[in-house]
Amino acid sequence: MTGEAVFPGKKFNEVLKKNRACEIDFNHMMYQPPMDPLAKDLLIKLLAKEPENRFNATQALNHPYFAQFNKDKFENEKISLDNINE
Repeated sequence: MTGEAVFPGKKFNEVLKKNRACEIDFNHMMYQPPMDPLAKDLLIKLLAKEPENRFNATQALNHPYFAQFNKDKFENEKISLDNINE
């Protein structure tokens, strides 16, 4: 969503530590100006630390964030959003 790594770090171990802890700093400059609240909500749900709380593909695609995009555009694409399985 930002074009940047969600877990920034200078060394692999630093990135891995942040990834395992799911430490997302939404005050980081890559999220400034503040990101769309729906995008932030989707990102939090996709990156939930506990797998049972993490969104799957279907839940993600049904998130309100994607409602703002024209679904008709995707229906003519090679892969339809309706054909993506969990």
